[in-house]
Amino acid sequence: MGGYSGFNKGIVYKTVEVYDPVTDTWSAKSDMITGRFSLGASVYNERIYVFGGVIVGQTGSGVEDSTVEEYDPISDTWTQMPDMPTRRASLCASIVNGKIYTIGGGPVSGTAIIATPTVEEYAPDDLSSSVVSPKGKSSKTWGDIRSR
Repeated sequence: MGGYSGFNKGIVYKTVEVYDPVTDTWSAKSDMITGRFSLGASVYNERIYVFGGVIVGQTGSGVEDSTVEEYDPISDTWTQMPDMPTRRASLCASIVNGKIYTIGGGPVSGTAIIATPTVEEYAPDDLSSSVVSPKGKSSKTWGDIRSR
């Protein structure tokens, strides 16, 4: 998902491709809404969530992003979700107890990513039993992690 042409053209891609190991073939799927690279991704409830990454800013240089998108492989469609509270690139995403945690990454500085200890929690399902303080009115929203 996504990518960067690097030194040749400096193009950021929205491309999504899927590999079928049974037939040993690749096929194109619907593009992401936002072209980017160095993003985080995780699978939850048979959907793929992509987080942040590097996009091309107004000046033409790479900047970190807070965009979150959800991919439904059955319908081959992308949906824009609530942005992460913190713009980051080169982050990891993992699921624990029905919540997606985005970990690390950071802002772009020249050609480097400045690492941060940021951890944020995203609850794709109902937040009524969540350990987050919901922000906004959507049941699919971000919250602050509470210390226990």
